[in-house]
Amino acid sequence: MTRKTAWLVRRKIIEAMARGEGELLLRGIVELDEGYVGGRHAAPESRGRRQPGKTVVAMAAEHTQGGGLGGAHLRVAANAGAKSLSAAAQATIAPGSVVQTDGWAGYVGLEGAGYAHLPRELPTGADVDEWLPFFAHRAL
Repeated sequence: MTRKTAWLVRRKIIEAMARGEGELLLRGIVELDEGYVGGRHAAPESRGRRQPGKTVVAMAAEHTQGGGLGGAHLRVAANAGAKSLSAAAQATIAPGSVVQTDGWAGYVGLEGAGYAHLPRELPTGADVDEWLPFFAHRAL
């Protein structure tokens, strides 16, 4: 490693260590959804939330004032249940934020965790993609 590279790495480590706890939490209106990371499986084994051998990932992205999306976080969750998804939200989203989700029952704990929850029951996947555009084309 060159001296220049060593100083660059040192500076980046110092900057990362100087950040306050919670400084990088998402704020305001935040979209939250869960997805699965792992290989493809043949149906019907891999339908819906039955995903053997895959890892559940909670994905969150905050809205910007211009109508786009700003910061985002991915966090591994134990499962797609309320306890796991609420814990993922608490680790990535500032309390008091408005959290938009689909109608999945795993998000029922968000209000108790200190968030304004804005769920929406959507009948089709295309409707979910329109409501939560950040997650529309996730290829994990």
